[in-house]
Amino acid sequence: MKLPKLDNTSLLYNLRDSKNLFLSRFNLISIDTITLMLSDRCNLRCRMCDMWEKEKFGYSDLSLAIIKKILISSDVKRVRYLSLTGGEPFLREDIANIYALIRSLHPRCRVTISSNGVLTGKIIKFFSGANNPRNISLEISMHGITSHDHMTQSKGSLRQSEQTIGEIQKRFPKLKLSVKFVITPWNYNEIEKTFDYCQERGLPLIVKMIENVKSYTNSIRYEENTKQKIFSFTEDQLQDILCFLNRVNNNKGVNRYFIEYLVGSLQGKPINKQCLVSRKSLFFNANGDIYNCRNFEPIGNIKEGDVTLHITGYKNRICRQQRDSSICQKCVALPRFLI
Repeated sequence: MKLPKLDNTSLLYNLRDSKNLFLSRFNLISIDTITLMLSDRCNLRCRMCDMWEKEKFGYSDLSLAIIKKILISSDVKRVRYLSLTGGEPFLREDIANIYALIRSLHPRCRVTISSNGVLTGKIIKFFSGANNPRNISLEISMHGITSHDHMTQSKGSLRQSEQTIGEIQKRFPKLKLSVKFVITPWNYNEIEKTFDYCQERGLPLIVKMIENVKSYTNSIRYEENTKQKIFSFTEDQLQDILCFLNRVNNNKGVNRYFIEYLVGSLQGKPINKQCLVSRKSLFFNANGDIYNCRNFEPIGNIKEGDVTLHITGYKNRICRQQRDSSICQKCVALPRFLI
């Protein structure tokens, strides 16, 4: 995507950036939410993701030194939420060292780890040695009760994930554990079944729509996916999804605002709210690229400067301007909403 020229008439954005630069110089601006993609290595072969195909080209890991560089930045000294994702984060042999580093620099932040749940032994070992367990949570992907193995193209992956869930609940009953479900053309009819599964086990369910994201899960097949529209839903499928979501929405404890928002988005209704991705959040790719929204170009690379340089830079201003574009109007990437 070619960056457009900065509109000098956009006084509001320029004033905000001047304020950010001023505050940054006096260490008054801070990021409260960051996501670290520890690795783009993965042990599954999910149909909606091509990350596992990177073995042909070489994998990337966010090194411990780079992670420390991010965490010691004055701009993240007030971080409240920190997510560790991949690929599969538990493929990192030094994940315990990474967590220890996070706790030494940010002892009070909430840490969330997203995993496919297959590496049961490593996951149990990690949580057995993790300190401050009340301020850490685990999200395990489950893409349907009967279609999960088909989705991951890995026979036995559902059984292994269920074993991990059982072991976690048995050994660490106070750990905040949740299940994540990605709605796709292959599993959309299992939303209710998966919700019931979670209800029976006292687990919250995180739902999100499938996305074709060049900067993250579809960097290899992005153009092919776009041309073939393999992630597109038929009108009948969309109607079924709307019915499923509305039924789930009638359950006590459901985040009704999110369900209504998602249903409205699927129906093509205009979004009149500001972007739900915090303007104080950053995503660090395994190769070092920095995003404040993965639907746009990176605002820099952590290997080529510090956090302050990038969050006050030209590309970041452009990215914020683009958030008011048609891309944002069609966005269904609303993470951290539970049903």
